Amino acid sequence: RQEADSLFNSLKPSKDTTISIFNVSKPNIVVIMLESWTASAINSISGINNLTPGFDALVNEGLLFDSTYSSGNRTEKGLVAILSGFPAQPVTSIITEPDKTARLPALSSDLKKAGYSTAFIYGGESEFANMKSYLLMKDIETILDKNNFKTDQLNSKWGAHDGFLFDKSIEWFSNARQPFFATVMTLSSHEPYEVPMETKFKGNDETSLFKNSLNYSDLCLAEFFRKAKQQPWYKNTVFVLVADHGHEIGVNDIHFFDPVNFRIPLMIIGGALKSEFAGKRIHKIASQTDIASTLLNQLGLSSAPYKFSQNLMNPYRVPYAHFQYSDGLGFTQASNELLFDNPSGGCFYRKKNVEADSAATLRLARAYQQVIMQEYLGK
Repeated sequence: RQEADSLFNSLKPSKDTTISIFNVSKPNIVVIMLESWTASAINSISGINNLTPGFDALVNEGLLFDSTYSSGNRTEKGLVAILSGFPAQPVTSIITEPDKTARLPALSSDLKKAGYSTAFIYGGESEFANMKSYLLMKDIETILDKNNFKTDQLNSKWGAHDGFLFDKSIEWFSNARQPFFATVMTLSSHEPYEVPMETKFKGNDETSLFKNSLNYSDLCLAEFFRKAKQQPWYKNTVFVLVADHGHEIGVNDIHFFDPVNFRIPLMIIGGALKSEFAGKRIHKIASQTDIASTLLNQLGLSSAPYKFSQNLMNPYRVPYAHFQYSDGLGFTQASNELLFDNPSGGCFYRKKNVEADSAATLRLARAYQQVIMQEYLGK
């Protein structure tokens, strides 16, 4: 354990400081979780598969972290990684165990204490994967889900499509007490990839259906920002656009055991973002778990309880990302990255085919994993 803690601590920044990116002290904050939005679908990040022209246009107005990785491979794991800064686990998910999630910090709880009103807005069932229990425990005051949409708006297998979701979100923002903190979770790009519009990509194969669903979700996102910019609260609001997890369906024929499947979009945008950061990119590796610490540091609030979350605006941070799939782990740094499969006991992927480098990276990844599980077990 002493060695694991030492390796884990080697990833901490040498100095604790931050670069301010907000132009108001307490902006409204909206986290938009984009279902299955893989970086491989976004031309402005990957340079391929121009499926999201709306997002690509918004990149000119936002601060893009173009080397970001999801913590896990499921929506509920992404939710905890974003709000609590706590990494995903293989095999299981901490959100299913309320006694464990009760110990976690959460952005919603900290912001409520700071005077924010809080909400979660989703077109599907908020009870899915025990999410509602977690959200209520973490001081989410308002939960809007499929029960808050009209019957004729429930036109997806999962509930209300993203167009209706974003309209409902604008309605809530316009009537909410400011400052507000809201998490909006999309669903149209979840299988079975239905879209309420004429499809752009022909074919009923899974890849074509997925591409169409992303394209539809992107159109809804672009329309949402067009409408939001006309609202009086927009100038005091920042939006965090981030995927819940990546996707391995062959948008560019990548192998399942490739860390690029965990690469996702992350962008901060909105009227409360300082103009000098519009259109800027940060290339350093980042994790979904880093959102909590980054936002809290911008607000001058303590991020100390978020042990696994780094402040992305600290120029001294150590760039890395740790991620999990069903029964294995991945770890990426600028110098090396790998994906370790637990059942087989071997690396299915590694950036550097040098045994010494891979061994050192794997030891660091295992140490990080051990610290996660110690926290998970409450030891």
